[in-house]
Formats: sequence, structure tokens, C-alpha cells
Amino acid sequence: MIRKLWPIAVSIIFLVALRVVYVELSHLRYHDLATALDALSGSRIGLALLCTIGSYLAMTIGELLAVRYASSPVGYSRVSFASFIGSSFNNSVGFSGLLGGTLRYRLYTSWGLTAAGADLSRVPRGIQTAGRADEHRVADLGIDARGGHEADAA
Repeated sequence: MIRKLWPIAVSIIFLVALRVVYVELSHLRYHDLATALDALSGSRIGLALLCTIGSYLAMTIGELLAVRYASSPVGYSRVSFASFIGSSFNNSVGFSGLLGGTLRYRLYTSWGLTAAGADLSRVPRGIQTAGRADEHRVADLGIDARGGHEADAA
């Protein structure tokens, strides 16, 4: 019974999500968006792209270190894919520890990591440790959570 209702439930949730996106974006006009983008300088757009690339690199390298901590030979391309998929669902759907972790689990077990050997259980711990190290590196740069510099706050 549940198997038959599942596609209907997913379809309804998808349609509700589309409606929410439509309502939230309905006040935006293409002309206003184009004007706002034209107002940005090329250097600001380039800096934003560079920071985005750096962020994804840090995220994937952090997960690669976690996978290496689990003594796994999974390559960077697979790790970056798992990291991107897991983080994308965590950040857009929610259920942070549940959904992204489940997706990572499915990917990593299909690539040879095992839960029985306890190597898979070491990946989240490694990700958490790498995340803390990233937080400390950001703090070392003097950037506070409000987006400014600590010197500006004083």
C-alpha cells in the first residue's frame, strides 16, 4: 500500500515546493535582475567565483581527508561527488545529519567502504574534525560571523 502511495506523495511534495518557489520569486522581474547584475563590476564577480571555487575545494578536500582517515583508497573524483551531493541535499532540503549522511553512506558503500570494518564510521568523524579545522582557519583570518573583520567590530 505504501509503495503505491509513495510516488503520489513525492509528486505532491514536489508540486508544493514548486508553488513555494513561484510565490517567493514572483516579485522579481528579469529587468531588475539584469540591472543589478550589470551594476556589479567584473572584479567582484571574479572574486565571488574564486571564493566559490575555494569553498568547494575546501569542502571536498576536507571530505577527502576524512575518507583517508578511514583508510580508504576512494579517489578524489568520487569523494568530491559524494561531498557535493551530500552537502547539496543537506543545505537545500534540511535533515542535515540524516539525509546527507544517508546519501554518503549509499555512495561510499557502493565504492567499497564497509560499515562492518568500521572504516565507514570514521568518515563523519573525519569530516567533523576537518570542519572544525576550517572554522579555526576562518577565525585566524580575523573574519567574524557577521561578515566583517574583527578589527571593524572594535
